[in-house]
Amino acid sequence: MNPQFFYSPDNTEAKATSPSLSTGASSTVTNVKAVNRKPFIPNKQADLADVAVDVSNNWKSYPKLTLMWITQADFADEAQTYAAQISTTLDVGSNQSPNSSTLKVLDKKIDTGISKIRKRLNSIYDEPVVYAQYSRYGLHKKRGHYKYPTDRDTRLLNLDLIIKSIVEDGLDKFPDYGTAFWTKMKTDYSAALGKESSTNQALSGLVGKKTVTKAHIREVLICLWDVIKGNYRGQAYSTALSMGYRKKGQ
Repeated sequence: MNPQFFYSPDNTEAKATSPSLSTGASSTVTNVKAVNRKPFIPNKQADLADVAVDVSNNWKSYPKLTLMWITQADFADEAQTYAAQISTTLDVGSNQSPNSSTLKVLDKKIDTGISKIRKRLNSIYDEPVVYAQYSRYGLHKKRGHYKYPTDRDTRLLNLDLIIKSIVEDGLDKFPDYGTAFWTKMKTDYSAALGKESSTNQALSGLVGKKTVTKAHIREVLICLWDVIKGNYRGQAYSTALSMGYRKKGQ
């Protein structure tokens, strides 16, 4: 059987890969590489917001680049909204730290007060009768030891038990850890816990909205890059950078 030979009139792949091409073919290689380059879309919220704002503003200079489902003006508004959401979330989140510190201080004071009450109860009741009194103060046995609950909502509720029980056991008149101390503790702890709850709820709502906006902004930037790539081919990467996209590591 005679060997068969086939002739390809336009072997473009060979042009793109052969090292012995003419000057024109080398240009083809360069263009292929240029088309394959991609701009970097950051994931960090602050960097993403900066890119979104820059791209949305510079998009005005490229009126022929369009997306059917969002306009340049709408994207500009969304980019500004995202930047504002980040700022608001950080402001609200900053309230967590000092309030958390306040609760930690109050928790430590409660634990110290509970320890003092146990010593005073031990001086009033003999074992094992004294153990039965602990529950009146919100203390319960856990792994062989009587402890005050760590859950903060329960700690607050149990302060009422302490205020009531110290009166019944005649421990309310002590200048330290008497009625005055525990009544003030209930007021302070309730206020701090309420503030934490409000902050957490507000922060949760803000984070939820910010997450949705972030996902939509990334979608716009990715789709817009596809349009740039389809229209500018070899100049797509440089065009994207001029619009506000970034190089990787920038």
